[in-house]
Amino acid sequence: MLVPQHIDDSEILLRFVFQDNFKKKNILPDKIIDGDVFLDTRLVGISLQRIGYSNFEFCKNKAKSINNKIFVGFVLFKKEDYLLACNEFRKIRSQFESILEFTPLDNEGNYLINRNIIDETDEGNPSHSDIIYINPAFTPEEARPNIPLRIFSKELYRKCRLIIDSNYDNDIVNFDSVESYFQ
Repeated sequence: MLVPQHIDDSEILLRFVFQDNFKKKNILPDKIIDGDVFLDTRLVGISLQRIGYSNFEFCKNKAKSINNKIFVGFVLFKKEDYLLACNEFRKIRSQFESILEFTPLDNEGNYLINRNIIDETDEGNPSHSDIIYINPAFTPEEARPNIPLRIFSKELYRKCRLIIDSNYDNDIVNFDSVESYFQ
């Protein structure tokens, strides 16, 4: 199936969650560091997967392949949740600007220039997308600790579903259907 360039408002997106996203690496829902989940540490965007054009097995394998990270689960949210979080955050930071963009990757992890004809079975990471912070609304004293982005991350995380993988330390993939997490 071809992956459309446009991400529909009802589309579900997935972000990998790692052990270091939790306080003292204690993998419990109330120990997640919600201000870090959507923090841009690579300065290229917040990596996501369009789960409707992928599956949990592909996502788990991708997450487990990231060096120096210990995969423990996912967060799921709809694009409309992201848009709501942006609107709510603009009430306190009017200059904040962010986009959610379809950014498929090749086998080497490089962005594909031509995104017109991407099939979900293509090699690389055809379901990859990014949250890109165009104007994170920093003040000079806040830039270093990323205060605005941590606040936004908390806002968006409140709208997410956290899925901790009970089999995160092995290759078993045993999740419910994506839709079941939104009922």
